[in-house]
Amino acid sequence: MPSPLQHSTHILQTNMAYIPKPILTDIVRRVGRSGFRYLGPFIAAGSFRQSIVFSSEVLSEVNLDDFVFNSRLANLQSQYRPFLLQCLSKDNHTAQYVEGLRRLAQEPPSQDSLDMLGTTGPHLLYARFAFAIFLLCCGSVDQGFTVLETFLQKAGSFDIVEAQIRNMGTREVRPYARYMHFNRIPYCCLDHFTEIDVCSHCFGFTYACNIEKLC
Repeated sequence: MPSPLQHSTHILQTNMAYIPKPILTDIVRRVGRSGFRYLGPFIAAGSFRQSIVFSSEVLSEVNLDDFVFNSRLANLQSQYRPFLLQCLSKDNHTAQYVEGLRRLAQEPPSQDSLDMLGTTGPHLLYARFAFAIFLLCCGSVDQGFTVLETFLQKAGSFDIVEAQIRNMGTREVRPYARYMHFNRIPYCCLDHFTEIDVCSHCFGFTYACNIEKLC
């Protein structure tokens, strides 16, 4: 009895044999938007359909949310990493974010890794937050706070970045300790009556310290 994947592959080969490539590419692209795992039957259906899956039209837009919410999938030993790198080569914004975060969490700090987060920042809210915090960790205080203040009013991304780093795992050697510095007193003079009215500088400092200790 054929497996579910073999059955799906047979259906694809039978029903899509005469579909023009541009239309088939659009179909695969739409399927990929629902999740990268749904592309499995197309990959198994032969070299022609596999080439469509790995095209720029598909991989640049494929949904990689699984990598965001289970960030271990991006680790070097993950069986899904080759697919992530394929998406990265096609400028998929989520792939840029996940790989940039992994490098900054698991490897020595580098400008290329920061640039990777910066590139995807305008497209993903949590990427912009991670970019701001790692700028602070690297000692780029003014630039980090500028990025942070552009979206501080939008909550929801703060804790997820820290959780993703914990899920990935780090070297725990604190490579940012030598770079991170805050060489001026915050505008608030550290005067806050409640957690609700905390200023952006104290907010950024708190999360930067958390990430620095975590890495």
